[in-house]
Amino acid sequence: MRTYVAHFEQLELPARTFDAVTMLGSIVHMPDLDAAFTRARRTLRRGGMLYVSESCFRSARARTAFDDRTGTRFIRSDIFGFGELRPLSELVAGAENAGFAIDSIDDLTDDYRRTIDDWIANVDAAAERIDTHRPGLAAQLRRYLEIANAGWGYTTKHYALTCRNAR
Repeated sequence: MRTYVAHFEQLELPARTFDAVTMLGSIVHMPDLDAAFTRARRTLRRGGMLYVSESCFRSARARTAFDDRTGTRFIRSDIFGFGELRPLSELVAGAENAGFAIDSIDDLTDDYRRTIDDWIANVDAAAERIDTHRPGLAAQLRRYLEIANAGWGYTTKHYALTCRNAR
């Protein structure tokens, strides 16, 4: 089995050679959604699967209302450097435009909320060690996680999108 390590948009990948591609919390960091889905599909054999696990605004309306708020700007600039939270409808459209068949969409929001609760506990337990990397980093991470958990279901959701390269 060959392993590729690099930014997905910069990898030179052989066409139609993979059985599956997984994107876990990564597509928000790819500015060109259509290019990311097209690239993923191009690497998959016929019948190959794409699994995307991603946080999304719960709707286009929520994105309009919350995209430029202080908390969202903090997450985008101080945590991610770049992160484009999109509504699920844009992920589905991107996958369909690339030629994928949508096999399933699962709402993982409740599970993800519990995951973030655990991450907050881990940050609290390791705050001193985290702050050795940069003073105040633990508080910054905690703030990010609290903002994320406050939004679940209200402004954001977490979905698993499973697609198939049907042709």
